[in-house]
Amino acid sequence: MRHDLEGCKLLFNKILGKEEIATIEDILIEYHPEPVADYLDDCTAFDVYIPYINKDNQQCGIGIEVKYTETAYPLKFDSREYKHVKDSSGKTCLYGAYKDVTKKCGYYKTNVTDDDLVSNKFRQIWRNHILGASMVLHGDIANFISITLYPQENIHFSFDAMPKYKEMLRDEYYNSFVPLSYETLFQRMGECLNMEQKDEWIAYLRRRYFIY
Repeated sequence: MRHDLEGCKLLFNKILGKEEIATIEDILIEYHPEPVADYLDDCTAFDVYIPYINKDNQQCGIGIEVKYTETAYPLKFDSREYKHVKDSSGKTCLYGAYKDVTKKCGYYKTNVTDDDLVSNKFRQIWRNHILGASMVLHGDIANFISITLYPQENIHFSFDAMPKYKEMLRDEYYNSFVPLSYETLFQRMGECLNMEQKDEWIAYLRRRYFIY
């Protein structure tokens, strides 16, 4: 995609369903804003981060989490992550930036609880989403969109985690989170990108990620 940023712009505008992106500036791998203490104060990072300029000439960002696991993401006792979301008795209790950003970003409906967000089903989706929110609150970007990429046949993500997480978002932030299947991505890459060996790359990705 770095070899065709114009095609990449067309690709992600199609994924987002609107003409949101005017210019894509770069594609960054394993990116997190620094210093981490000014954001979530942890090791959360985007698998892919795409800085872009929107139609209003504002700096914005897309954060992508790539998933292939078949089940929920377990919370390890006494890990750094555990200490951000549980108290000494094991009850859910958000601390520091996790608490502040989740409250200030305004993403979630009033009936959504901290237990919902830190559950194994949603916790990693939530953390990536609020990492982007922390960048908005910090003034780095004007808008953030979180994308989770997953195989369509993965029941956990496709039929459970993705639609239920979307249901937790307030109407004005509903489109700040976009579930995206490998199948849809690869098809639209074929439609939008124009680069040498594009067809060979897409065929390789299909062989790598799909079982026929």
